[in-house]
Amino acid sequence: MLGAIFSFRGRINRLQYFLASVGLSFGLMILLVAVMLAFIGSRGLVGLQQAVMPISVCFLFILPVFFWIHYSLVARRFRDMGWNPLYAILGWIGAGVVVALATRGVPSLALVGAGLNLLIGFSETACLWFWPGDGGGDSTPAATGWSTPAAPSRAAPAAGWSATTSRASPSPASTPVAAWSRAPAPTGFGRRGL
Repeated sequence: MLGAIFSFRGRINRLQYFLASVGLSFGLMILLVAVMLAFIGSRGLVGLQQAVMPISVCFLFILPVFFWIHYSLVARRFRDMGWNPLYAILGWIGAGVVVALATRGVPSLALVGAGLNLLIGFSETACLWFWPGDGGGDSTPAATGWSTPAAPSRAAPAAGWSATTSRASPSPASTPVAAWSRAPAPTGFGRRGL
């Protein structure tokens, strides 16, 4: 199970990425509220002002774990899309750094820089959520912990099966495989259909 959270190997599809990222964000939000409530207690707003430093120290330990899990999900999703995760992640981080440095050098462009950073983040999220996977190419199963359904088998047809309606059934040795085998029926839902 820890391989599904911390591993950078394998692939995850759009639905798995969406559910994992929403779950990760929800978990971080619950953790933030729990840490704040633990430090504040019954002291109210005064307790919050005194608890800023301990809360900050807690999040110095929590945020690296959050970012590790987040970027492991992003790397696996980029791999499923057919992109090199190293180049894609470094490209998006690099674009954000360039915009931040440009706005720091020219303070009058701070609003434009904030808008560009928002656009960069939105485009990354849109790609990760909506870009279809490339359909494979990775021969090893994903190290995600999620199982992948097995491909349907192309078993030989039952004895006596023939696509032709001739009087005598041809022997399988004399008939080409494509003539007497048939493709599996499409399924509607799940692996076996409804």
